[in-house]
Amino acid sequence: MPPPQGRPAELHEIFGVRPVVDGAGNPTLHFPRRAWSPDHLAIAVATEFVRQKRNGKDWSSIVVVGPYDAPAAPGGSRARIRRRAAASGRMEHPLTKQSLAEEVAEPIRLIEYRPGVMAEALMQRDQMLAYWRGLLSSSRISHPATFELLRIAAQIGQFMAHHFKWMYQFPRPSSVAPALMPEIDPPGHASYPSAHAAESYLIGEVLKKVMPAEGGGGTPVALDRMAERISRNREVLGVHFPRDSAAGKDIAGKTLPFLLACPTVVTLLAEAQGEWAPSASPRRRAGGEARGAARGGGAARTPTAVRRATKRARRPG
Repeated sequence: MPPPQGRPAELHEIFGVRPVVDGAGNPTLHFPRRAWSPDHLAIAVATEFVRQKRNGKDWSSIVVVGPYDAPAAPGGSRARIRRRAAASGRMEHPLTKQSLAEEVAEPIRLIEYRPGVMAEALMQRDQMLAYWRGLLSSSRISHPATFELLRIAAQIGQFMAHHFKWMYQFPRPSSVAPALMPEIDPPGHASYPSAHAAESYLIGEVLKKVMPAEGGGGTPVALDRMAERISRNREVLGVHFPRDSAAGKDIAGKTLPFLLACPTVVTLLAEAQGEWAPSASPRRRAGGEARGAARGGGAARTPTAVRRATKRARRPG
């Protein structure tokens, strides 16, 4: 379009670039939602998570007792520990020789099981979500909203676990018992609680809200077993105590209500439930594949590949 006479041409008039604002001053440019990568979306949702409140309290009100905290008693040790935590922002954990010996004994006993789980445990170290996708027989292409929820739950679980890791500063098992000789370098952060456990159990709890319940409760059991398996493998590797895993599970249960209140999570839950609805037709699932490809996942990224996936879904039997 030629510029009006009497003034120089603007850049968008020469090259066809869209103007940033329209004639009324309203923005005309917008980054498409489908273009967000799941990893970066999870970070963005974390900003929603930290703003959520329940009964006037936010995520920082969640309490997870120390790895060797004393049994609860009115006015007793645990109460004093919580008071110190409120005053200093950190917690302490009383140790006894007996409790330490019992805790170290379990990882040592698990050494003989390492060969049987090594390949799986090493894969779960960096690609834990692949095991969840395998359990569900799903992918970012077939179930895009579900995939994004998995990544968000993992991000929030990791955030919460590291909050308490920094609070407790508890050493790795191999620091207490060098004879463990872990198969991998111990991660560069504290042991308690287990972030893999917090992430896995939180993913499992979110998926229970998404997937339809099966007769006999098969789906919840399978999700719990997967979370337990991933957590246990970290103990077999020699990088976590059993109580690390138990604390991670505790964190997941206490974190879930705050996560479910996030606006983006509410929207994704509704979309994900539609992906798993028994009434979802092959054409509807093909539409999910197309949306997932538009979000940049998997091999079906090109328009041709999306059309082929849609045609296959429409074929009878």
